[in-house]
Amino acid sequence: MTITRRTLLASIASAAAVVRTNAFASTQDVQIGAIRWDAWYSKTDQSVSAQDNLSPKLYQPRAPVHCSVSNETVSCKGDQAVLDAEISAAAQAGIAFWAFDWFPAGSSFRRAWTLYQSSSINHLVKWCPIAGLADLGSTSRSAKEMDEKVRDWLELMSSPTFFRARVRGVERPLFFIFYRAEEMLKYFGDLPSLRMRLDQFKKAAVQRGIGNPYFVLFNPALDLNLFSNSGADANSNYISDFRAQERGSFSELDRQVRHYWDRMANIGTEIIPIAQVGWDKRPRLDRPVPWDRADHKANRNLYYEMATPAEFTEHMRAAIGFVRRNTNSCVSRTVLVYSWDECDEGGCIMPTVGDPGGSYLRAVSRALDR
Repeated sequence: MTITRRTLLASIASAAAVVRTNAFASTQDVQIGAIRWDAWYSKTDQSVSAQDNLSPKLYQPRAPVHCSVSNETVSCKGDQAVLDAEISAAAQAGIAFWAFDWFPAGSSFRRAWTLYQSSSINHLVKWCPIAGLADLGSTSRSAKEMDEKVRDWLELMSSPTFFRARVRGVERPLFFIFYRAEEMLKYFGDLPSLRMRLDQFKKAAVQRGIGNPYFVLFNPALDLNLFSNSGADANSNYISDFRAQERGSFSELDRQVRHYWDRMANIGTEIIPIAQVGWDKRPRLDRPVPWDRADHKANRNLYYEMATPAEFTEHMRAAIGFVRRNTNSCVSRTVLVYSWDECDEGGCIMPTVGDPGGSYLRAVSRALDR
C-alpha cells in the first residue's frame, strides 16, 4: 500500500476539519500536551532504524500517514505541508502543546521541530522541550559553557509559541528534564550542582522578563530525595510505571497507569500525570536500534495492546478528572500524553497508515467535551 501526498493531506484534513483559532485549547481548564519523538521526517542517520522497524507487514499500520509503505519497506519524509497538517489535526483535537524530545541541530530527529518553527500556523499548538542533562550541563563543569546553553534556552523560551503553564494564576515556561543518574554525574557531578544551575537558570529567565521556568523532572521511581535536591518544581515521567505482562490488554495497562497517578499524588509534590495509549516495543526487539541495548533473548510476548479509540477516550477523561480532583498536586492543570508519534514503541496517537482518519485524536476531543 502506498500513501501518496494527496492522500496524506486529505486524510489529515478529515481528522482536522478546518482550524481557524486555538482559542478553545487556550481556555481549557486542563491543558493536554503530547510527547514528540520525530523519526519520520527524513530517512537519514538514526531515523533509518526506526523506519526499518516498521517495515514488516505486521507493523506497517503504525507508520505515520505521510509515510510511503510498499511490500516490506517504510520510507518517511516530511515537509512543511506535512507538519502544518499535523498542527491542524492536533489543534482541532484540543492538543495545547507538543513536548519535543530534544536533539542536536542537524539530527534527523530535529527536522520536525525546525519545520514547526517555520510554520505560519505554529501558534495553534505551542511547544516545550524534553531536555537531557547534557543540554544543561558541561562535562568539564565549565560555567561559560553552561551559561551559553542557558542563553540559548532563554532565546527559545522568549518565543510566543513556547508553552506556558498557568501555575497558581501565573504563566510559567514549561520545561521537562529527562533525568538519568549517570548523566547527572557526567554533566554536573552532584545534585547540589544541578540545583544551583537550575536556580541560576530561573533567575536569568526572570531577569529577562520571560518568567519563572516550571521545571518538571522525569522521575519514574518518584524518588522524593532526588526531587527535593534537584531544584525541579514538579514530578512526571515519559511513560507510566507498569509491570511486564504477556499480551497485556489495554484495560490492564489503564488500571496500572491510574494507580501510578495516585502514587504520584501521594508523595506530596507537584506533578504532571502521564496518560498512555499503549506499549508495544516488538518492532525494536525484532530489529534492535543502535541506541537501545535490546536483549536478543527478550520475551517478544511482553507488550500491552493499543487502546481502542473508545478506551482511550475514557482513559483521557480519567486523566482530566484526576487533574481536576487533585488541585493541590496538579497545580499546572496539565496532562502529558505518551505520545504523539512514538510509532515503533507502541504509543502513537497521530494519524497513521492504519488510522488515517485520526480516531485517537477524536478520542482526545471527545474527552475534552469539545
